Amino acid sequence: MKFRAKVGVLAAAVLMAPALGFLAAAAPAGAAAAGPVVTAVNPASGPTVTSSTASATTPGGTSVTISGANFTGATAVHFGTAPATAVVVVSSTTITATSPTIGNSIGNTVDVTVTTPQGTSATGVDDEYTYPYNYTSASAFPESSISFTTSSPSALVGGSVTLTATAPTDVGPSPDYGLSIVDVTDAANPVAVAHIPAGVTVSASVSESAAQTRRYVAAYDACTVYPSPCPPGALELPLKNDGGASAAVTVTWSTPSTPPASGGYRLVASDGGIFAFDAPYYGSTGAMTLNAPIVGMAADPATGGYWLVASDGGIFTFNAPYYGSTGNIHLNKPIVGMAEDP
Repeated sequence: MKFRAKVGVLAAAVLMAPALGFLAAAAPAGAAAAGPVVTAVNPASGPTVTSSTASATTPGGTSVTISGANFTGATAVHFGTAPATAVVVVSSTTITATSPTIGNSIGNTVDVTVTTPQGTSATGVDDEYTYPYNYTSASAFPESSISFTTSSPSALVGGSVTLTATAPTDVGPSPDYGLSIVDVTDAANPVAVAHIPAGVTVSASVSESAAQTRRYVAAYDACTVYPSPCPPGALELPLKNDGGASAAVTVTWSTPSTPPASGGYRLVASDGGIFAFDAPYYGSTGAMTLNAPIVGMAADPATGGYWLVASDGGIFTFNAPYYGSTGNIHLNKPIVGMAEDP
């Protein structure tokens, strides 16, 4: 009996161990669960809906698979603001749902979001779903007839890309009154970035000052001001798709990656000769005849290259972008140095 009593005391001591902090690896009480994340929607678009009658809506009905993380306990799935139907939480990383009918807007591309008790997934380019729609009345061109391209699907911050929209015929004589390129990143506040009241082609060079994703569409009948150029913000939402809109073009703006630091350094002579010590060498002006001596250099943290500057402000680039110089400007005093903007 005494032996059994000791065993009971020992067992009680072991059961009390967590309260004494002996299980330090256990999850802290009250730790917040992670919110849902959508990483893909497959398919990313439904079949093209073609109609000879303008409509304020486009039907859904497409079964999609939504991939991501932290879907357990999902309470809702939305396509834009419209709730999806036939939602099935297959696992913590997979949901199946049927696309709902949506209200038409320029581009007809929406974000698919998942809501759980931990919140609603953030929106981004990976969760997009497009409802192709063609309105083909005698007085409107079908959506698919517009060719819309970008010079690059991605660009570095501070760079730019050229967007070009081309119509199959001169838009001037048509009842659609022109062709526009529209920034629809904020679907509730679309902004026209270029417009022609007549012709077949319109282009726009767009750039961003911060890393982000922008979505653009090319659309007929996209302005409230005719036939003058469409000012930003003066956009008519085609709630009845009275001219149609092309498929969206998405441009991803990304912060440049910084090459690994080598820990070395470079020296530059007044003739532009470069001496590299445990640092990459990309070239020099040592073999050139300079109008003025080199007085400074700066490293480009984005590319690992460098710039040289002469006393007259002439700039020499080596694996680094060129933005301008004072080489052709009369200076009151010579340049004595330079510094990069990281």
